Amino acid sequence: MDKNTLYEALAGFNGVSDIKLESVKQEELTKQFSEVAKRILNTGYFEVNGSRRIYPTVIEFYYHEEVEGGLEDPIMYHTNLNNKGQVDYYPFGSFNFHVSGLDVTFEKKDEYRASFLIREYDVYSLKDGAWIKDKSECRSTYIYEDMLMGLSVFDGISINWVTEQSAIEYSVTTTERKNVASYHIENNPLAELI
Repeated sequence: MDKNTLYEALAGFNGVSDIKLESVKQEELTKQFSEVAKRILNTGYFEVNGSRRIYPTVIEFYYHEEVEGGLEDPIMYHTNLNNKGQVDYYPFGSFNFHVSGLDVTFEKKDEYRASFLIREYDVYSLKDGAWIKDKSECRSTYIYEDMLMGLSVFDGISINWVTEQSAIEYSVTTTERKNVASYHIENNPLAELI
């Protein structure tokens, strides 16, 4: 399998639940997330039924440890903390549609939950045999429409990651999450990144 595929990028993420020192956890998470982001932004797109392409241009990472004393992310939807009970782990590479948009998950059972939200993206459609850019979208919740609207359930729905080197080399920067209130939770260094 090509080392630049989305699968390989997510599989290379190891989490930081084995690291005890919080500052080292943060540093390692930033490093791992940056590597994953470079590969997602620069090496492919989601193709929908062979007629639509979604190119992520801005992504946000979410990470929550389900181990005692682990990092907690109070914003992440799919956690035991936010659901006030045991939540099943998603299979590796699953979509998680929610009120903020679409996450792609890469969780490690009984250890951590990890995902990236497609915060901004470009949409291309196949028209007369050529891929034409329809728009750049900065509203993450519009991905439902851009990815799924107008597709017939009788024709089937196919969404696949296609590995292809981007014509544009996106750089990776670490910033605060968009539209997320600040949280200050005792013993939660991740909250300081929000």
